[in-house]
Amino acid sequence: MTTPAPSTASYSLRYACVCDRGLRRSGNQDRAWADLDHRVFAVCDGVGGSQGGEIASQTAIETLQDAFYTPDNNPPLVRLQRAVHYANRDIYEMALRDVHLTGMATTIVALYLEGMTAYVGHAGDSRLYRFFKGALQQETQDHTDTQDAVRRGDLSIEEARQMGKKNVINRALGINPDVELETQSFPFEIGTRFLLCSDGITRHVPNTELADLMARHSDPQVLCEMLHERCYMRGAEDNLTALVVCVDGPDGPVETTNPPPEVQKVGIHGRFEIAETLDPNSGRLPQMNTSGEFRKSREQSIPPKSFPPERTNSKIHPLQEYLAKHRAATQRRIFIGSCIGMVLLGVAFWAGIQYEAAVKSLAEQSTSAVGTTSATQGQPQSSKNNLALAEEGRRDFEARNYKSASEKFLKLVDREPTRAEYRFWLGRSLLADRQSKDAVTQFEMTLTLDPNSHEAYVYLATARRLAGDAAGAEGTLKRYQEVLAKDAAAVNPR
Repeated sequence: MTTPAPSTASYSLRYACVCDRGLRRSGNQDRAWADLDHRVFAVCDGVGGSQGGEIASQTAIETLQDAFYTPDNNPPLVRLQRAVHYANRDIYEMALRDVHLTGMATTIVALYLEGMTAYVGHAGDSRLYRFFKGALQQETQDHTDTQDAVRRGDLSIEEARQMGKKNVINRALGINPDVELETQSFPFEIGTRFLLCSDGITRHVPNTELADLMARHSDPQVLCEMLHERCYMRGAEDNLTALVVCVDGPDGPVETTNPPPEVQKVGIHGRFEIAETLDPNSGRLPQMNTSGEFRKSREQSIPPKSFPPERTNSKIHPLQEYLAKHRAATQRRIFIGSCIGMVLLGVAFWAGIQYEAAVKSLAEQSTSAVGTTSATQGQPQSSKNNLALAEEGRRDFEARNYKSASEKFLKLVDREPTRAEYRFWLGRSLLADRQSKDAVTQFEMTLTLDPNSHEAYVYLATARRLAGDAAGAEGTLKRYQEVLAKDAAAVNPR
């Protein structure tokens, strides 16, 4: 939605914004803020696991609001610098006090308009563009190792393109107690349009295409919708935010002549998408133009000597309720994960005990069957063969030759289909051979033949879970609990 501002003595402002999580992210860690009355605009792109990036970017916006809503007689650039440094301090202190937020940070690009001068502060790879009379100027330089190397001349454009992790930033709010904020100021005129955006926009829409879109679409809402559409058409791999600010005359939008088919000029500072700006001899970026209309006073700001009282521990912190919900959700996840882990450990421990008991039982039966003459003289030859085959299958299982063990126990099941012991071992062999669904069938038959086979319940639950039947596994464990309760009642009758 396009929002107009009340007109001032010399100009009025309009803006439109799109802030979207994209197609591949589960949440949106981008934040944008526009205050037409105070003429302050900002875009933040949070980074950090879980909700850390979301909290970092939201904290930056909240702190900027506090700073600009509080009366301040400092010069505009100092006021902007102090606001960003307060935000950095709050994010850093918050991460120190909450282990779940460790490592959270956020980029920022902030624009403050005072009179006919624009004041800009940024850290990271969120950008500010200025479009005026058909010319697009990138006013900020990305703070990444790759871009720094290109600007120094250590890398050519082609070398930079071949490098991985081009978007790894080396400056952001919240990483260190102090942030190296880059600030600048420059004059602007009525008819200027500003674009503040996160890298979710610029990774899909290069500067040449941005210039073309801004030349063709003077309505900020339409421009935001076009950027949104282009990013989605190209995968929308990241959160994306675009905030377009239009400087109109006191009576509304200024009519401008249509630009020629090709945009007049694209200025670039620290990006390697615009081949037209390369030095034809060296293939490297030219030195930054600091003359004429786009003259800037650029400096690396330093933090103020004194900060107002810390807000990160106070009851008035704007994110206290948000943080409380985040911590509660994190604690619930840890508790549930711990419970699941304990249950799985218990099942594994019980399964190990039952496995050892079953192996011992089968070994004793086999030994007594083949080693004691008096016990085998009256048995038919087929029974002797079955016991011998069962012993071979057990040895194969212990040697982790699960396929061979499965084949032997399958023969035994064919010969004696009502013997629960053979079906149980066939199920164990199939489960170890990662044939979970077939193992489920054999463990079910085992329990049909011998409902008191405790170990069969444990392995059946395990096989069902591995086969993707979580509900069936839970049902089996409940049945097992009922069997245990029955056994306990039989041993200790009231």
